[in-house]
Amino acid sequence: SPGALILVAPGAYNESVIMWKPVRLQGAGAGSTFINAVKRPVESLVAWRTKMDCLFGIGAGCTQVVSALPNQPDGAVGFETEEGAAITVVGIHDPGTGQSPANSFLRRGPSRIDGFSITGGDVGGGIFVNGYADRLEIANNHVFGNNGSYHGGIRIGRPYLELTADDQNPPNGRFEFNTMVTIHHNAITQNGGLGGAGGGLSIATGTDGYNVSHNFVCGNFTTGDGGGIGHLGLSDGGVIANNRIVFNQTFNQATTVSGGGLFIAGEPAAAGLTFGAGSVTVDANLIQGNHAGAGHGGGIRTQFVNGLDISNANVNSWHNVTLTNNMIVNNVAGWSGAGVSLQDTVRSLIANNTIVHNDSTATVAATFTSGNPNLSVNQPAGIAAEPHSPALTAAIPNPPQFNAVRDFSNPRLSNNIVWQNRSFHYEVDTSVVPAAAGLVPSLSQTTVGECLPGATYWDLGVLGGGFTLNPVFSVLTDTTGYDASNTSGNPDLVKPYCNGGRTLASTPGAMAALPALDEGGNAWIDVRFGPLVTAWNANDPSGPAWDHHIGAGSSGLDNGTATGAPDHDFDGDARPQGGAVDRGADEVSQAATTPGTVAFNSSGAFGNVVFLTTETRTIIATVSGGPVTFVSSTNPAAPFAKTADTCSGTTVTAGGTCTFTVTYTQPLFPVTNNGSFTVTSNATGSPQTVNLSGTGVRQVAFTSATAPGTLFSAPGGGALIFGNQSGLVTSTLTVTVEGSAPVTFGTLSVNNSFGTAFSKGADTCSGATLSGGGTCTVTVNFDAPTNNSFRGATLTASHNGTNSVTQTLYLLGQ
Repeated sequence: SPGALILVAPGAYNESVIMWKPVRLQGAGAGSTFINAVKRPVESLVAWRTKMDCLFGIGAGCTQVVSALPNQPDGAVGFETEEGAAITVVGIHDPGTGQSPANSFLRRGPSRIDGFSITGGDVGGGIFVNGYADRLEIANNHVFGNNGSYHGGIRIGRPYLELTADDQNPPNGRFEFNTMVTIHHNAITQNGGLGGAGGGLSIATGTDGYNVSHNFVCGNFTTGDGGGIGHLGLSDGGVIANNRIVFNQTFNQATTVSGGGLFIAGEPAAAGLTFGAGSVTVDANLIQGNHAGAGHGGGIRTQFVNGLDISNANVNSWHNVTLTNNMIVNNVAGWSGAGVSLQDTVRSLIANNTIVHNDSTATVAATFTSGNPNLSVNQPAGIAAEPHSPALTAAIPNPPQFNAVRDFSNPRLSNNIVWQNRSFHYEVDTSVVPAAAGLVPSLSQTTVGECLPGATYWDLGVLGGGFTLNPVFSVLTDTTGYDASNTSGNPDLVKPYCNGGRTLASTPGAMAALPALDEGGNAWIDVRFGPLVTAWNANDPSGPAWDHHIGAGSSGLDNGTATGAPDHDFDGDARPQGGAVDRGADEVSQAATTPGTVAFNSSGAFGNVVFLTTETRTIIATVSGGPVTFVSSTNPAAPFAKTADTCSGTTVTAGGTCTFTVTYTQPLFPVTNNGSFTVTSNATGSPQTVNLSGTGVRQVAFTSATAPGTLFSAPGGGALIFGNQSGLVTSTLTVTVEGSAPVTFGTLSVNNSFGTAFSKGADTCSGATLSGGGTCTVTVNFDAPTNNSFRGATLTASHNGTNSVTQTLYLLGQ
């Protein structure tokens, strides 16, 4: 009976279920209860067709208990492209007035499909909901390995019904074939579709007021539009929120298909204007690593959103697409708008999204230079818009307030981070044999996720030229030509990455873009990229995850505009949490912005440094108490110099460190030098001064002498003066290694300049090896002349110390 709870025990069930009453179909959990739509025995498909006919009143003894959609034939013949789905849901039309039908999904009881693994659908996909399954809930299922003509995993409604305005019931701008359907907490993975929209999840015309939330949509493929999720046709008031839409693909070598992750579109009209898509809110989704290989919108594509709704001069009744709080990252498009692409979308808001590191490859036929199949033209990569179709432009009312949206899809853009979205082109180099082909620039990664210099960034653009998007209060790679409220400062993303080669086991290299041929001889370009993982670390492949939240040093912190900003962020945290909203999908919490402290080690003290040499010190900055964003550091004055800085421009978490490398080059002076440099950050006590000091010393020095000699020490040696003496006298010199490195002496020798009065006596230095601070002695003999005349000589001490400077001591006496 309607509303009944049907408990399905754990196990594997090879069948195709038909659900035609509003019941609660409850499995024991996606890991325990399996429905496999395998058609064995073949008679099972015949039984399915017979049962479907009977539900429509076809066959002996059958009473019609379900309704067909407009222009859909009754019975199994109306399901030729959907027959035998793992679960098929059919309902009876309830106009919502008067006595409701006995099996009305709208008013007779709750309905649910919950707790199953669903696989094996080969024509009708995993779950197919035809019509009038109002308020149906699909939750906590794993839908995988299904295929269908117009969808793969789950589909609500039917596309291409060739509807007219007369089919609307009630006539309020909605078809209302499946209203208030809720799809949440499902894993929809590795399904495939051949057309329509949505390889993983498909929302077709009349699915008004739907809510798709907290689903994991991964690895789905379609040769139609919308690799992950597809919304096709007029379904008003839909919400797509808090989903992870990752690594899905749409591709077709014969035609343009778009929306690698998410596709929102009205059905194209045979003539004139489309009904449009309805209003849709897309909020707080992770849209990552999806691929629109043969079209636009690697992450999100909107098209034919507006049409007949524009005939109403009340702009508030026009369909509106709202994109807020989404992280749209690392998606790839063969044409334009690897992040977001818009066409025939008159009314839209794109606010507080993080749209970074998306790549447009210009590898579809339309991007190639006319007459030159070996060279394509770069396309906008972050957000791309297109001129309206002529019919839509003509339908937009004349008053001047509509001028901004008259000619092209011109969304309101505010508080976004649109950062380093790369634009490539394809080029064949015929000057080498064999010819070399690939994406230009070729950015060959040496590590997984590495972001390399030399990329061409194109964050915002309108195809065909002549029009310009108008972002405000956003973080852009380049703000040239845009409103002064934008900034090109570093957004300080926690752990972003860039696309490159697909392998994880070795050096990834560059994205691959190779020509390919199908069995019919048709050529296309096969683009392959990676990493296709949600987390990667070379030392720990299981984590941490890529992370596009912002740090406390983001240039978009507390400086956005309240206009158009949502009251929450990607994580559901309240917005704002500071003086103003943050830019991008993430609102940094007040706790996260509490500044930490920075302590520097004492290695700025160089100690004794040998004359004319350079020594290097690494100064470690240790963070505690909270994350610290380092902004900049000054350069110290000579003889000090800063040669490396791993701190500035980074955010370091509590317990982490970064470093500054400083050198001290000692001039030929026995003095102490002092210096400093300043570090600016958001830490408590910033700016902070790091003090530097160093003292010049000789590598080897004569440091003392016994009487009667008097020592005058100097950098090159100095002098030992005996004065007036009578007869033979001696003085013992102490030789000291003042530098820190060990020194080995050669032979110390005395060389007389005037006469032969000086000679060397006892010597513990020659041939000796002394460590830093070590000493040895040498005795100098002076045999004073009887006539009291002046005598001179030199004592030389060679060594292998720094610069190998021989110390020369002048010997004087009379």
